[in-house]
Amino acid sequence: MPVRRPPSAGRLRVVNAAGSAIIPGLTVAARRIRTARTQQP
Repeated sequence: MPVRRPPSAGRLRVVNAAGSAIIPGLTVAARRIRTARTQQP
């Protein structure tokens, strides 16, 4: 396995950035859904 592979490293960085951005978004969405359900009469 070659050690130097910029494309794979770039992809990993993009995946990590996307995951770190998506996870909080999912938590916020879940909170909004919960609040909406609790506020419904």
